[in-house]
Amino acid sequence: MIELEKAMDKFKTEAEISKLTTEATKLAFETLKLHAESVKLHEEGIKLRRESRWLPVIWATAFVGAVTGVARMLN
Repeated sequence: MIELEKAMDKFKTEAEISKLTTEATKLAFETLKLHAESVKLHEEGIKLRRESRWLPVIWATAFVGAVTGVARMLN
């Protein structure tokens, strides 16, 4: 009977190890997905910063165009 109990304990322990390994694998996969999302957001931030550098040029061009248009209307 003691041998059977030892075998059952060993079986339970192995089952628990298997469950924990499965859970660890799921968590590792979730971590990879979150990391990929983080990289994507970082790239988007870089893109937005690059684009925002042109905003002063765009505003200055629009202002010069508006001033030129008003000057032409007044002449």
